[in-house]
Amino acid sequence: MKKIKNIKITRYMIDLPDYLKEHVKPLYAYEMEQYTLSVLQRFYSSHRIKGEVRFGNPPSGYIADFVVSRPNGEPMILVEVKATKFINRDVYKDLILKVSPFVSNAYFILTNGSETLLGRVEKSQPEEIELSKALEMIKHQEGEDGVSDVVARPNEGVIKSILSDAIKESISNEQCKNPDDYQQKAETLLAFVDSIQQDGFLYMEGDQSLWGFSPENETLFFRRLLGQCDVDSIVKFSPARSLYNMLDGHKINMCSLVCMNDPSEKDYADSETGIPNTEGKAADSFIISACEAEKETDLTMWRLYGDDAKGICIRFDIQKDKINEKGFTLAPVSYANKDGFHFELEVIKQIREHSAISGKQFVFNNWKIWKHFFKKYQFSIEQEIRLLFLPEVEGASEQAESKWFLDDRTSIYSEMKLFDVSTLDTDFPLVVNKIILGVRFPSNKDNADQINTCFLRSNIALIDQKRTEIVIPSTITDYQ
Repeated sequence: MKKIKNIKITRYMIDLPDYLKEHVKPLYAYEMEQYTLSVLQRFYSSHRIKGEVRFGNPPSGYIADFVVSRPNGEPMILVEVKATKFINRDVYKDLILKVSPFVSNAYFILTNGSETLLGRVEKSQPEEIELSKALEMIKHQEGEDGVSDVVARPNEGVIKSILSDAIKESISNEQCKNPDDYQQKAETLLAFVDSIQQDGFLYMEGDQSLWGFSPENETLFFRRLLGQCDVDSIVKFSPARSLYNMLDGHKINMCSLVCMNDPSEKDYADSETGIPNTEGKAADSFIISACEAEKETDLTMWRLYGDDAKGICIRFDIQKDKINEKGFTLAPVSYANKDGFHFELEVIKQIREHSAISGKQFVFNNWKIWKHFFKKYQFSIEQEIRLLFLPEVEGASEQAESKWFLDDRTSIYSEMKLFDVSTLDTDFPLVVNKIILGVRFPSNKDNADQINTCFLRSNIALIDQKRTEIVIPSTITDYQ
């Protein structure tokens, strides 16, 4: 924005010449607040600053004061923003008188969005400087280690009250006909909310109307909402061709969500919670649908996903240190009950509704990830454990190879992601443990021997490289 000097900004834009109106619009309270917050918080976030932001609007016209502490708790930076009149040295001196009895070691940044005054409490005359240069000066003087980690935090008590009320409402509303089924999970969520500290909540991108969990706490919240996935291995049923593709290319594929059995699945969680589908496309989300290893003899799973027992079941070991890294998320899928009530999504919905009443919307910053772990009751027999890969998230693995194919079942031309399984030194979190040929797999006993030989020669990676029996025929004897 072009610098404007020696202009007194009044409370009403009608008092300004037309040619100045667009230039000075950010100087009014709301626009000023948004502009300054966005600039400062970008700086704070990029340099790992922690702290708090307090807002008020006393007669003096100050609308915000930022307090950022050193690691030992001593105040380091205090920023006050003047919204209703132009920044000048009189304002700076007034600020000195106001806060110097309480803060002895502080910088002061006064800005109207284009012009800035920077000074320290012991100096009576501030230096006129651009905002970006002021922030760089603080960074340079304090150093990376001297700047402590703080960003603006919403009111902890208010958010905890909203979250707790939403959870209680979810279990007590009339749609929840069997509250005892969800009591334990509700108590787990309430205990988690109660344990969150002040730094566990954030404003979203500097917008005071949007708040949410910190990234770490959002992950912990959804882990409790979905339930723990404390397993060492999972099994995946698939047609025989996936086995031959793996042997030929030494790669495991992850299919796009557009090829799911239920075409409405990709929009299910959005529609149930009322969250607008504004981020990402189902075609850009890739999954492996699996279940607990105990289901490797489950007849229904063989019928539905193992090509009526003519296919295979692959058992994978989970490399837990690679879960929730590089764009991968592994979690159990949550299902609605037989009446269509979905407690977990009701919690999300109620959080949004309760927060909207307060005038501040609660936002799930990684909803684009977690929304893919909810499904309708019809599919609950699967008890799916899902591995999700989102290549567009920050830090996602770039090791995947892309391949397009025509899906036989849906007739949708779709992309898949292929990950190398010939080495353990990869981002992919699953390692082949064994392969079971279905009871109706052609000549399954003879083929098990042949395919086992092929597998060992392919050098596909195993946790235990000394194992020699990987491919085996199914032990099921009463398949109908």
